[in-house]
Amino acid sequence: MGLGARLALLLAGVAAATALIVGTASYVTTDRQVSAEVDDFLLQR
Repeated sequence: MGLGARLALLLAGVAAATALIVGTASYVTTDRQVSAEVDDFLLQR
């Protein structure tokens, strides 16, 4: 395997890991925010 192919695989791995981390952080943040808003709504009723 050539140097270019190894570099491409490395960068693809870094991009995949970054997407996974950002996606997970977004999901957790959104989940917490929605849960808090639902709790606030139910407490106001």
